Amino acid sequence: MPLRLLILDGPRAGEDIPLSPGRHVLGRSPNLAAIAIEDPMISRRHLELVVEGESCRVRDLGAANGTVVRGRLLPATEVPLEPGEELLLGGRVRVRLLHDPDTREEADVLDRTHPCAECGREISLETFAEGQVFENAGVFICPACVTKVRLEARQVVAGYELLDRIGEGGMGSVYKARQVSIGRLVALKTIRRDLARDEKVVRRFLREAQLAARLTHPNIVMLYDTGEAEGTYYIAMEYVEGQTLRRLVTDSHPLPARRVLDLGRQLASALAHAGSLGIVHRDVKPDNVLVTAEDQAKLTDFGL
Repeated sequence: MPLRLLILDGPRAGEDIPLSPGRHVLGRSPNLAAIAIEDPMISRRHLELVVEGESCRVRDLGAANGTVVRGRLLPATEVPLEPGEELLLGGRVRVRLLHDPDTREEADVLDRTHPCAECGREISLETFAEGQVFENAGVFICPACVTKVRLEARQVVAGYELLDRIGEGGMGSVYKARQVSIGRLVALKTIRRDLARDEKVVRRFLREAQLAARLTHPNIVMLYDTGEAEGTYYIAMEYVEGQTLRRLVTDSHPLPARRVLDLGRQLASALAHAGSLGIVHRDVKPDNVLVTAEDQAKLTDFGL
């Protein structure tokens, strides 16, 4: 039977897309992707579906925020995708592979779902096996949420008191936290517990810490500490009081030319410093630039 792709989240939620034999690129850009889903967490060319008859394979195309399948990060090599299985793109948008027109099978898959108590998304019960039935409550928490729920319930991680969740992506969450021993505010980045079982993900996460530790520059977010506590990998970084460059441009468009030149000069200086150490930032974008009230630009997220 022919295959089809059911989009479960985002602006195209509920759309049912037939998949003809061949290769189908899924991404954010309608110019580069046959299946375009507009979401900032999805890369322009995010992944590729390879359809042959009734079988399907999928591979990552270097997506910045990754794709999760069966609780693991999708690799660049092709892996089988079975009808009924879901992909989580960029930590936010789910798609499900289905047979067409086997409505009985679709109904069976939908019957075996349950809402996540944290994000509210309908997740298959098989997926919950990769997540958590939360302790002493019988509450379903999906793999994307289980780490942050556990962290926030614990409040203190490796000597850092969690104050507020300030960021979230496909790989994990970022918290405003206080280093208990000296009272210093930090930004504490963590990776999701289900992804922490993937050695490739852990290596990439630790690589960010190794790179950041070599960088000392007024326009680069400083790293303080990294480690693992009770299965949670974390990076403690300088906490920057401000906003992302994307938010600044959105709220204050158009920026005065002098201000644009000054911010550009600061970022060029930061990149030149990194380049002098043989380090290349692989994802320079407005979301990875923080701007303080004094208009000091801070470049972050070198590794993931």
